Amino acid sequence: MGYRKYVSDYRLDKQLTGSGRVKTTAVYKGDWFTYRESPEAIRRLAWLVLGIALAVLAMELPMLFCNTLISYTIYALLPMAFVLFPVYQLILTGVRLLRFRAPLTREQSDQAEKGLRRGCWLLLILVGVHLAGCTAYCFFPGLQKGELPLIICVAVAMVLAVLLFTQRNKAQTVPVKAEQ
Repeated sequence: MGYRKYVSDYRLDKQLTGSGRVKTTAVYKGDWFTYRESPEAIRRLAWLVLGIALAVLAMELPMLFCNTLISYTIYALLPMAFVLFPVYQLILTGVRLLRFRAPLTREQSDQAEKGLRRGCWLLLILVGVHLAGCTAYCFFPGLQKGELPLIICVAVAMVLAVLLFTQRNKAQTVPVKAEQ
């Protein structure tokens, strides 16, 4: 029972413990969901999401550690900083895909399905903006020694973002009959 949106999916049950105290527990009473894909396909998707998110992180971070002019140029550096947000969201979604087993609650279903879709969209947009900033840097101040590998890393991150974007609808869930 996490967000206010899902409070109506639970009811509170009161039980008497052995010591005479009343113990209140939340019991799920809402609809149950399952993945459209098989559990093995979801497990592969989770590892793919985690692998690509960590690879994009590995492709983006070298810019922070290189002492070159592109590392200090705001239109090349600022989008790279924002790429960390969808990478973090995709890592969380990958872990959730590994943890959540069918049947899923409505909250788990939304976290898995919408988290992957939003993370893929954000990653694609922000890595694209970062690549555009690096490309603009190539023409305006001009490329310095040692900066081409950094731009190639951003281009590889863009290819990975596009690859992950094609997988964004694989974690779809469908409702199943509620257990009684």
